[in-house]
Amino acid sequence: MARLNIQISETVKEVAEARASEAGHRSLDAYIESLILADASEDLSDPEHLRVRSQEYLADLLREGEAIPAREMVPADWNEMRRELTARHTAIKAV
Repeated sequence: MARLNIQISETVKEVAEARASEAGHRSLDAYIESLILADASEDLSDPEHLRVRSQEYLADLLREGEAIPAREMVPADWNEMRRELTARHTAIKAV
């Protein structure tokens, strides 16, 4: 097995050891390894709505955006964006 040395504060080490014990890991090393493996198994690819399907599709999206008249953002616009972002973030965390 490969060896990896890191330096962390005593407080962080204590928290990690407590979490490792709570999660039922036999050691801090096993806990850290499980965190890394869990992170590596996450699908980090772009969300479907952000993928560019083709250059033509991208050009169509740009033309569509250019056709919408620009206007200044007002506080209500920013509040709505915050509400939408918060709702999306909450939905993602719930999964």
